[in-house]
Amino acid sequence: MFPPLSGPAIQRLISKLDKETMLQSEDRTKKTTSSNDLNVSNMIQVKSGEKNIELDQFMSNISDASPSPSEIYVDKGQRAQELRNKQSLLKPSNIVYLNPVQDIVSSNEHQMSEPLKNKLDQKFDDQIRRPLEEILETLHESETSIEFEKFKNQNLENTQYGFCITIEHKHYCGYLIVASEDILDPQSLESLLSQWLTENLVDEAEPASDVITQGFEINLNSISFERFSEQFSDYTKTILFQNKKTIISFFHLPPHMLIAQLHELHDMIELFTTEIPISLPVPFDIHLYLPENKKFILYSKKDSLVANIQIDRLKEKKVDKLYSTLDFENRILQFRAESRIQSMIQKFKNNIS
Repeated sequence: MFPPLSGPAIQRLISKLDKETMLQSEDRTKKTTSSNDLNVSNMIQVKSGEKNIELDQFMSNISDASPSPSEIYVDKGQRAQELRNKQSLLKPSNIVYLNPVQDIVSSNEHQMSEPLKNKLDQKFDDQIRRPLEEILETLHESETSIEFEKFKNQNLENTQYGFCITIEHKHYCGYLIVASEDILDPQSLESLLSQWLTENLVDEAEPASDVITQGFEINLNSISFERFSEQFSDYTKTILFQNKKTIISFFHLPPHMLIAQLHELHDMIELFTTEIPISLPVPFDIHLYLPENKKFILYSKKDSLVANIQIDRLKEKKVDKLYSTLDFENRILQFRAESRIQSMIQKFKNNIS
């Protein structure tokens, strides 16, 4: 994508940027620059205050660079190897992570199988209904239950709050969403549901096949969750306890859209420039990659805002893919889940308007 960038060229560029910054503000503290170690790969940080200018300067200076020697990249351990093993089993795809919502909810290929539905049904009362009712009863009697009131919806015809669990397993990938008119303890709920999934997704003949889950709160934007589930979910169960409903629904997702895709050579998670939100905090670091030099540039730090002009500049420079470290895998998973669920919610609202 870019010509090679040498160590001296990097230093010349950084020195030039520092001089320009000093001229603009004499009282600004002089900053020293260095190449920061990313395992064995190097990383350069682009200053957050002037990203659009510096990106243009950076790109224009790259052409003066001379080749640098190849560098060895050390992987980041077991999780990276697991992801690579899973990627090797997935169908080759150029699909964008934030596809139109119909690509998520309309395909029958990855829906929950009937045998799995039957298995979940058979264990539902023992593993979910009765334990959840016991948890709710305990919460009602507890003096600390007020801290969980914020998770309660007044009614599920106008559902504001939900709890989502991502599910990654070879037999099923997707999102499990719970919405309730009762108080909920997210930690206890996640533990209960994760155990139910693990016991029913994993076969005795394949004990090494782990179920990977992650739970977080989500905004359901005042929808009728029951009707939303009827339209989009694979499988739904309802619990009625003391005249209050709790609905548990599964929404399937193709594995290649849930499992983080890694760079071909490095253990960095691939992002698409098109999926970065404009002028909103991004909950993970964003890096640019120079393939000829195996260099990653820290372009935007976690919780920074990326302006529209910055995205436009990246697209102009044909930067279609960005990257983040494996440390941010869970944040990226949650970010994508929230985006896709909001897309489903918008499609639901469009259908009933």
